[in-house]
Amino acid sequence: MPSTARLMQEVAGEEWRTKQYERLAREIDWRRDAAIWKGNIVSNDGKIATNRAPVKQAAENVKTQLGLPRSSDGLAP
Repeated sequence: MPSTARLMQEVAGEEWRTKQYERLAREIDWRRDAAIWKGNIVSNDGKIATNRAPVKQAAENVKTQLGLPRSSDGLAP
């Protein structure tokens, strides 16, 4: 049986994740022509890249915009 402290940590983690999902919905411009995607996941001709490097760069840009640690900082997965 999990301890009370462990359950509290899990609830806090769930609440934090929920807040981040809400921020993703509110603070990120998901339109294809948004500046955050240009030059990484969306090419100059508007095509979406699905290979690993552009997707990783787009994820890093989202983290930066939300003020979250970047993977390159060694603090995020």
